[in-house]
Amino acid sequence: MSVRRRLRKTFGGGRRGFALLTLAVVGVVIVAMGTIGVIGSQAGGAAGSVNPRTSATPTAAASPPPSSAKPLSLDASTPQELTIPAMHVHSRLQSLGKKNAKYIELPTTPRRAGWYKKSAAPGELGVATVIGYIRKSSDKPGVFVHLNKLHKGDRISISRKDRTTAIFRVDKIKSYTVKNFSADDVYGQTERRAELRIITCGGTLKPGDPRGNVVVFAHLVDTAD
Repeated sequence: MSVRRRLRKTFGGGRRGFALLTLAVVGVVIVAMGTIGVIGSQAGGAAGSVNPRTSATPTAAASPPPSSAKPLSLDASTPQELTIPAMHVHSRLQSLGKKNAKYIELPTTPRRAGWYKKSAAPGELGVATVIGYIRKSSDKPGVFVHLNKLHKGDRISISRKDRTTAIFRVDKIKSYTVKNFSADDVYGQTERRAELRIITCGGTLKPGDPRGNVVVFAHLVDTAD
């Protein structure tokens, strides 16, 4: 049986049959287009969206490699002069040893500071120790008489025999009484770096403070030739 005769048998003849045939063909086309539209929409949505599992877990930033830079420091060299602008200090440094194998020697004159030669050289890795008087007596002011003008962040410079200068920044200033002086606190290091301690031979920052020692804690921040 031909296709035309089969369609006529299904939908009937004449105009009514042609109209039903036309509607049937149009319906098939609409359904087919609708199906293509849905597939296209789904495909477009999948291509244009971000995988939520991927977006919920951001890519971890690469960890920076461990620093291999060496801490700022200088080779050992005998210190020559101490300069503290905030305190109006410019003093030649005397080398100090030990007295009676127990106590550190004190500077021979109150207006001059001394470097304890058994400690690190200023700028060398370790703790360099400088000692001086605030006041030796009521009528003899010391090299550090203006210590109360020094503050955290101020700079201290020490020139050395090798013609380099170690530049330190003040971290803190702390007073100790005779009873609570802690050698571990004063001479110990929290980090492996070039540090400086300025220790007074007695004296106080303010009138009425208990007698003891005032200690300036600083660390190396720069060098100069």
